[in-house]
Amino acid sequence: MNTNDRPEGPTHLNPTLQERTENTYDLATTPPPVDTTSVRENQGEGWPIVWLVVVIAAIAITLFILL
Repeated sequence: MNTNDRPEGPTHLNPTLQERTENTYDLATTPPPVDTTSVRENQGEGWPIVWLVVVIAAIAITLFILL
């Protein structure tokens, strides 16, 4: 292909690679996420105990295997 045969400018580009306009949406009308969450009182307080049991069990199994 000769350099004189090539079209000048962006007309030779793939149409999907050409510049597009991005749409932006106004998010000011929606409430912040913290206002839309619902949590019951004392929910999730048992997880530290579950993790403590899991860690103690993992340490006990590790010691059993190593010793």
